[in-house]
Amino acid sequence: MGKLFRSISAEHRKLWGKRSNCFYFGVVFFLTFMVSLYIWAVGSDSSIARMPLMQNRYAKAALSLDSYSSDNWSAEVSEDISAWSEELAALSAKKQELAGTNSEYTVETRIRELERDIAVYTRYLDRGTAPSDTKAFDSAIFAMWMMLPVIGLLSLFAVSDLFAGEFSRGTINVILSRPVTRIKQYIAKLFTSFLYSSLLMSVTFVVAMAACGIFIGGENSLYVGYRGGAVYETTLAAHCAEVLLCFIGALAVIIALCAMLGNMTHSRTVSAGLPFAVMCVSLFFGDALGALGFKVIGVTIFANLDLASALCFIPNYSGIGFTTCAISLAVHFIIFVIAGYHFFKKDIR
Repeated sequence: MGKLFRSISAEHRKLWGKRSNCFYFGVVFFLTFMVSLYIWAVGSDSSIARMPLMQNRYAKAALSLDSYSSDNWSAEVSEDISAWSEELAALSAKKQELAGTNSEYTVETRIRELERDIAVYTRYLDRGTAPSDTKAFDSAIFAMWMMLPVIGLLSLFAVSDLFAGEFSRGTINVILSRPVTRIKQYIAKLFTSFLYSSLLMSVTFVVAMAACGIFIGGENSLYVGYRGGAVYETTLAAHCAEVLLCFIGALAVIIALCAMLGNMTHSRTVSAGLPFAVMCVSLFFGDALGALGFKVIGVTIFANLDLASALCFIPNYSGIGFTTCAISLAVHFIIFVIAGYHFFKKDIR
């Protein structure tokens, strides 16, 4: 274990000794603050032009104007539940007519959304607690989602240097000459990479939560979620922390892919560019992929990398639930890590 810790320490010094890190963290801090400010401005003034990104699920949740009155919320919630139940019954009947068609996916997705809404708001009624004002927390989650490609790109720049960069500079021979097993050297590089991306994402989380809390305001009250066909209770802050873990998990998969490609191709451009392209496809075109209605696509990295979507909105773009998405990402991660180590061993023979 001592050699492993020394290897991790050596990789940390190598990564954190670069002057570019100050710039990277400064960029993340500044952009997160500006994105949070923009979300607040758009939510406060409808005349401000909205970017195309403002049409996805995260944006609709953050910018939604729907709220319940403090005096008559129970009656309003009951009316909504009644309307949702009627829509659910109509769609359930319609689904049988659309079996085997492309429209079946759209109906199935809406049915699961209605089941979630009915279950969640029925819990609020049973508790006698008014639904929480989640605008500030939804805005923070949206800001984190918008920053995810930026953090992914910066992380890939740094991580590609730890893997492909060693081969392109020829320093890999120096590293492999150390009296440390190859698996420990590989684990040290991966651990350093994961920690680096997690810190970048954590900075975004802290800045987004603080900025949205200041600009929009809100209290850390009850949050009722829906997962695995059942409701659960937590706080809004804890829910945002769960979303943070989902984003960190997505980054971990992308970094594992970068490590694999770096060891395989020895190219920083390929090892950083291809994972970034996969991330962008999943984040920005996941809806379009899901609209195809193929469940197989839904369990691939192209559709389920955005694990937080399945957590917050059930189901994800392809109608896949949170547990299935999490298992799929874990399988992708394991495959990338094992394949990366295979190429790492192959190159030193």
